[in-house]
Amino acid sequence: MGNLQREFSERDVKDMFSIHGQVDSVAIIRDHATRRSKGFAFVEMPLSAQAWAAIKALNGQVFHQPTRTLAVREAGPRPDRKIGHEVHPPDARVGRQKLPNRGFMGIRRLTRSAPSWA
Repeated sequence: MGNLQREFSERDVKDMFSIHGQVDSVAIIRDHATRRSKGFAFVEMPLSAQAWAAIKALNGQVFHQPTRTLAVREAGPRPDRKIGHEVHPPDARVGRQKLPNRGFMGIRRLTRSAPSWA
């Protein structure tokens, strides 16, 4: 669900969706630095019929002041991430290599391997 007001809590979102069926979980996505809501959330419902009923009922609804029109849709698969010139699947562990006194440079995969001196 998108275009969510920053003041909404997980409980508020769960209450909106629980009218249409059982809600397994609610996750409001927050900024890492400020912990403020980014304006969207993910809601998991166990039965697809109830989930579609909630999508149809809540999509396009206007809530609270200032008025915002909610955007509710089914989440799709997570796309591959492009970092630099490489494309990584969603589960790839990618990090930056820190070089002494030069800051961060380059991208490498984080893998466990034997050290080069061994």
